[in-house]
Amino acid sequence: MSLHGESDINSPLLATTTDQRINLNVLFGVPDDGEGVVRAAPGGRALTGLAGSENHFRLRGSANIAPFVTRERFALNRLYLQGAGQPRINLGPGAILNHIADPDICSRALAMVERLTNQIRRPCFNHATAVARTSRDGVARLLSGIVMSADTLTDQRWSEDLLSQARQAFAIGHALCTCKGKYHALWGGLRAANVSNSLKAEEPLLAALMGPFIRDGARVMIGGAADPGVPSVVGRIYAPNRPVMTVIDRCRAPLTSIRDFAAGKGIRCRTVHRDLLDLDGNEQWDQIVLHYTPDFVGPHCRARFFRALAQSLVSGGTLVCAAMTGTSVTGDLSQELADVYFNYSRKALDESPLSDLPSNPEFIPILRAYADAWGRRRANLITGEELRGSIIAAGLSILSESTFPRRKRFVGEAAIVDSNSFFVAGR
Repeated sequence: MSLHGESDINSPLLATTTDQRINLNVLFGVPDDGEGVVRAAPGGRALTGLAGSENHFRLRGSANIAPFVTRERFALNRLYLQGAGQPRINLGPGAILNHIADPDICSRALAMVERLTNQIRRPCFNHATAVARTSRDGVARLLSGIVMSADTLTDQRWSEDLLSQARQAFAIGHALCTCKGKYHALWGGLRAANVSNSLKAEEPLLAALMGPFIRDGARVMIGGAADPGVPSVVGRIYAPNRPVMTVIDRCRAPLTSIRDFAAGKGIRCRTVHRDLLDLDGNEQWDQIVLHYTPDFVGPHCRARFFRALAQSLVSGGTLVCAAMTGTSVTGDLSQELADVYFNYSRKALDESPLSDLPSNPEFIPILRAYADAWGRRRANLITGEELRGSIIAAGLSILSESTFPRRKRFVGEAAIVDSNSFFVAGR
């Protein structure tokens, strides 16, 4: 653990003898989604549960350091930070240990730690300024400056032209897409207009999750792909190794786009027109990647879906699964959610280089239909616990799990809280 910020290593705050303990203020962060569950007591010394919810609440995004700090050498002053609305913090004497490790989960508390440590000139371990740079977007920016291997730098096979792909996808999707809302006709445009931009930000995380299992010639199956985006990310993550890649989807539109992309780049990428529910284990893969595919699987098909995937993995194979998870929404807000999505997407497209697309008389009805389908899906998201249970029930073992809350949104008087959840499971 490094010491960030200006400090004097000979400071009496850091000095100790065998019969004197070091005073240490340990700052814990309440996750952003904990606002309606717990409240930090005045002074920050304790958490108070709201409406009997304290038994179901747990701190997340923690550095998990404090349990290993010996009481013989340190006198700990534990403080809980919730955000700017907190009236005061009873900071004791001594140095500061920031216990927040995840800037996406505890963004408000971390900002409070940063302000506090900038105002009070004390030694601070795990400084908030450094932690803030490890957000999903921050990690992507940090990694962008790292010199990659020569093979990776010279291999441009997996680079995408989102604008041209969007126009091509609209033409292909209009003719071939059989999904509700003509999903595949729109997806390229939504990516290019930055409406759905998670893939770029998530690439470093996916690389970290997949990295331990990468080997040249690995058989990789991508289960459901809206366009060449996910195959391109997998290809970049594996480079300079080359996986034997297969993309399976129940709609011919994205498979056509992916085949055209692969042919133009000289890439070997097999496409299979098949419903993932119909996998029978006759063909098996070393790794299966699902990038939000579970969002499109209904509750009545979920058990069958994960069983089919589990039996399609070799022994020792891994499932890498990203899904949107959330709390249940009281009442039917699907239409309100659809309107929010439609208006946001229309505005983004109008302000993008694809502003001519909405002038196509067939475009707006397709966007409206897709927004309606999106609203229905969002109103019935799987919870993280349900997703974990489905994976385990299929006979897979959870190897790692990461959850990143998204920005809270309000529709009417309802607060919409959802997260991006990532699981790696092994057979």
